[in-house]
Amino acid sequence: MTQPASLQEKSSLSKAALLDACRQSLRTEGFAAFILPKTDAHRSEYCAERDNLVQYLTDFSGSAGFAALKVNTPDAAIFVDGRYTLQAEQEVDSTFFSYENYTVDCIEKWISQGLKKGDKIAYDPLLLSKGEYDRFAAAFKKQSLLLEPLSSNPLHTLWQDRLPLETPNVIPHSTEYAGVSFEQKLVIIRDLMSAKKVDGFFLNYSESIAWLFNIRAPKRLVTPAASLYAYVPVTGPCSLFVHPCQNTPNLKAYFKGHVDLEDYDQTFKTIAKKTAKKIVALDKSNGTMKMLEAIEQKGGKALIIDDFCNIPRACKNETERQGTRNAHVRDGAAVSNLLAWLEQAIHHETLTELDIVEKLYQYRQSQDLFQGYSFDTISGSGPNGAIVHYRVDEKSNRTLQPDDIFLLDSGGQYLDGTTDITRTLSLNKKPSAEQKDRYTRVLKGHIALAKVRFPEGTVGSQLDPIARYHLWQIGCDYAHGTGHGVGSYLGVHEGPQRISPLPNTVPLLSGMILSNEPGYYKQGEYGIRIENLVLVNRVAKENYTDEDQNMLCFETITLAPLDTSLMDQSLLTADEISWVNSYHQRVYKALKDQVEAETLPWLKEATVSL
Repeated sequence: MTQPASLQEKSSLSKAALLDACRQSLRTEGFAAFILPKTDAHRSEYCAERDNLVQYLTDFSGSAGFAALKVNTPDAAIFVDGRYTLQAEQEVDSTFFSYENYTVDCIEKWISQGLKKGDKIAYDPLLLSKGEYDRFAAAFKKQSLLLEPLSSNPLHTLWQDRLPLETPNVIPHSTEYAGVSFEQKLVIIRDLMSAKKVDGFFLNYSESIAWLFNIRAPKRLVTPAASLYAYVPVTGPCSLFVHPCQNTPNLKAYFKGHVDLEDYDQTFKTIAKKTAKKIVALDKSNGTMKMLEAIEQKGGKALIIDDFCNIPRACKNETERQGTRNAHVRDGAAVSNLLAWLEQAIHHETLTELDIVEKLYQYRQSQDLFQGYSFDTISGSGPNGAIVHYRVDEKSNRTLQPDDIFLLDSGGQYLDGTTDITRTLSLNKKPSAEQKDRYTRVLKGHIALAKVRFPEGTVGSQLDPIARYHLWQIGCDYAHGTGHGVGSYLGVHEGPQRISPLPNTVPLLSGMILSNEPGYYKQGEYGIRIENLVLVNRVAKENYTDEDQNMLCFETITLAPLDTSLMDQSLLTADEISWVNSYHQRVYKALKDQVEAETLPWLKEATVSL
């Protein structure tokens, strides 16, 4: 399970030659600059290698960001948020790209510097969303700059050894795990469409399409959703745009005439006909400018909305809730088997970060219903643990040292749920006073968020400070959100729910799954993160007195021991110690019959009360 080599290393062009050729192509079309988002035509977080144009151009392998370059000067930049700052500095050559912190208006300001009135800025209409276009275009208009589409992306031509198109098999996802049939989901979505008075809904976002039609692509990277388009009319058969090899008799039979399988390569031509003179909903966050062009080609009008699938997908039904609980028991057993093995092996074997990745995969692979990773495992020892989204490969692979702090962030895809867990370990069980202090403050924030009750209507940004409070008291913080949404055998990073300092208008709702993952990172030395997934539940009325106020709470569903050697018990309150003990009792009870026989003594010791 080693990580892929740099895409640039596989290219026949040097970095300088690639940038020169890209600029020449843009110059020929009269452009002065180019903006490139880190995504694909289906707005995937984890792109197939052939669609990872930002990585090809810059070597940055993280899952989010933008690249930009100017045509008539050597200026180029990679824009990333705090999760990826150290990673970008390690992967991207500063000879060619500057490192820019991704903040509001940062790209617009960087692009505008040095350009003159009337200059044209290029974008790829297959990649840029309508929401991104509106933001950029409004900013550039104030500078008398023009944002215009490329006729074709020059990187497609320049990438001569680009891999062929991947067309993973698409199969039905059983209602045994989905809980609700695709026909029932279509009723829900069409009711929302009718309320907005639209004639159709054009989708490109892979996870929404997979959720809506109860289909999955099991071999599709870490997110089991194929790159497809779909069109949902308010009445009549839907259209699912697939590649010929995906148009199988089994899929046709599954849809029973409710969905027509149409040619992916004819998507935009077909959509132009289907939407002529109609009002069609388009998701502002993921719907692309190419999709908008197709709707408007024959007189259709787009209504820009938030994806109708967002909230129904995020609020898991009872089958999905129980499924994810079950998945976390099996996943917790796999992680516990790994932790027990590691505690012994570190003293008599030479182990690398990649060794841990391989071993954990083996433990997960033995679990029922396991399908694969939910993301590339973050196996960060010592200084590598301070890189928030560290991605170990053959070059960065580090040998674990007994005195390391080791951060392991990993997850699995199971037919009944998606997992994501981080555990931080002191490998020799002799952490420094500073390490114990920072770990305990992270733990206190984690516990506070896990225990909080909050009224309906609360958004994640209101809860985020709870997890940071104890770090803030000593002037520390972490440069990432505290929690992201998680799908059900779908994306490990699911919107619209999140717990983050960033403003969010979407309230937390019963059935949503999120991560609870505060952290601390000391550059060049170590990283700490504690991550459990939590399920939003309603608080029973008998547990509070105000009959007019509906309250919500979190149910922690991740199950694996925390490293008590990193806890400074003098910093923990009686209630916090009680929470740790109660959590560990749950872990032991749930996993004692699931772990391997040789793990059981370790599990019992790891969950002893403080």
